[in-house]
Amino acid sequence: MVCIYPNDLKDQLREYCHDNHTELKEFDIGINKEPFLIMNNNIVKEAIEYCLNVNNHPVLIFSTKGSNQLSCFIGCIRRVQGWHISSIILEYTQFCEDDSNS
Repeated sequence: MVCIYPNDLKDQLREYCHDNHTELKEFDIGINKEPFLIMNNNIVKEAIEYCLNVNNHPVLIFSTKGSNQLSCFIGCIRRVQGWHISSIILEYTQFCEDDSNS
């Protein structure tokens, strides 16, 4: 399991993962918000590399911040995988359009 915004992560999930021998990786990639908040590029890169490493598969990627942040992160993964930008945007709109959790 990979959490890209672990700030609101519940201790019960950490305990569950520990008790069930499930690896939980936490990458606080941050958020982009004008005028002064930007994601940490190094942590984003590290999280993408972790998620793409087949030794870590299967991997469940989630965020406690909302689906827009998660979908943007998945879009970055898709781009590294060689997806065309129109396919990335189509996938993004399928999962984030009219989302109140963003």
